[in-house]
Amino acid sequence: MALLALTTGVEFFENSMFVFSSSHIQGGVDAGPQEFVLAVAAYACASMLVIMKQAWLAHRLGYRNFLGLALGLFALGALACGFCQTPQQLIVCRAMQGMGGGALFTSARILINLMFGVKDRAQAIRFFMIGIFGASAIAPALAGHMIESMGWQWVFWCVVPPATLAALGCWLWLPAVVQRQQHGGALTPIPLVLFGIGVICLQLALSEARFDFFAYRAHIVAWLALGLGLLGYFVWHQYRHPSPVLVLRGLANPVYLTGLCLYFLHYFLSNFSNYLFPIYAERAHGVPLATTGMLSSFASVISLLVIGAYLAWGKYVTQKKWFMLLGVLALAISCSAFSLMPADIPLPAYVLPLVAKGVFGVLLVIPVAGLTFRELKTEHFAHGYRNKNLLRQWAGSLAQAVAAIMMQNRQASVYDSYIGQLNPFNARFTETVNALQGAFQQGGMAADSASRAALAQVSGLLDRQVLLVACNDLYRTLTVLALFSAVVIFVQRRLR
Repeated sequence: MALLALTTGVEFFENSMFVFSSSHIQGGVDAGPQEFVLAVAAYACASMLVIMKQAWLAHRLGYRNFLGLALGLFALGALACGFCQTPQQLIVCRAMQGMGGGALFTSARILINLMFGVKDRAQAIRFFMIGIFGASAIAPALAGHMIESMGWQWVFWCVVPPATLAALGCWLWLPAVVQRQQHGGALTPIPLVLFGIGVICLQLALSEARFDFFAYRAHIVAWLALGLGLLGYFVWHQYRHPSPVLVLRGLANPVYLTGLCLYFLHYFLSNFSNYLFPIYAERAHGVPLATTGMLSSFASVISLLVIGAYLAWGKYVTQKKWFMLLGVLALAISCSAFSLMPADIPLPAYVLPLVAKGVFGVLLVIPVAGLTFRELKTEHFAHGYRNKNLLRQWAGSLAQAVAAIMMQNRQASVYDSYIGQLNPFNARFTETVNALQGAFQQGGMAADSASRAALAQVSGLLDRQVLLVACNDLYRTLTVLALFSAVVIFVQRRLR
């Protein structure tokens, strides 16, 4: 049980640190928003390809060898990411890491059903959830401390020891053959390649839409059409194939499909929020990075406490829909509070919004996880869970891409509206520059140096204000998305 929790926890630990540290990693390799989106997409695309071949690989290698090799490749990819100096290198290394980490979550969860009987399965799932949420709670605080004291590279390098330990554990203690494991379908490499190209085309269309949509609309529409066409062909091919990689037959269950929709909402909202908060706290409000990491971990600790309470008392509430509604409404409250906070707020003001964020981290996804698969037949569970994790990778990648591009878009728009006011004819601007210049001169600077220093300080204040306004706008957008999700949850009738 502990080994499966560690195997899954390693990937969640690394992903949580990556999302928290995104802006520092992006700056560390000098990547623009487009290039960073491709690095995120590379991990997601490689992960999805491996998830689709998870059963095939596990059948031929055995879970012991498959998970041991996957964790080894994941550790090697993390090690390589830390040495990256260009965006192109990061894209390649993240793809390598995604190939190793993609199937860890899926394999561990499927092994719980294969290795444990009904009596022990509930306890194994508890270990599994604690591993996931515990790793996610530690990650931001550790990432903040490591970036401040040692550099962004350690966000990747610190993953290597636990991944290596988990790999050794798999080779030592996992059985070579697990009863009732599935064959995994045919190899079919060409459809997999087309699927990968389709995903990349969609990400390219999304990443370029912010920068040149109006100038090159046909170009972006072509990427979009090609991506959707290839993915549509892949789904059609798999549905008709006698031994498909992506199993779709038997999964057309309304409860399962509704659960997938709610899973998508959770993963999108969660990744969007987790990407936004470090930028908001550290760069817009000036909170030290290590403190920002502690604040993010505080929200995750709240999630751990909530999950403990849910496991203890959730069974007494038959209508789980109310938990889901409470979760997304908590996120709406959290985002609304952040969007209204002025500059230079004291740290205690973060506590209640972060408590609400932590409540959301559990109360939507855990009830959905408990209800989504209940009507699937036993032989369809592994296929259903595999497809859910495909959705998880895509939703997480999409959320980070949308957040990064929207942030760049809003910063540019707000900056354009502010920059026109910075001119000698604006009395407030002139007074501020003159006051700062006088203060620098009193400190012993020459007049020319004091003037340049004053303008640089005003420019820094402008950049911070622009970022704060952009973050507030994105939090308002996230509030609307959370309220929309609440409406979806309230209207749907399948998951109760």
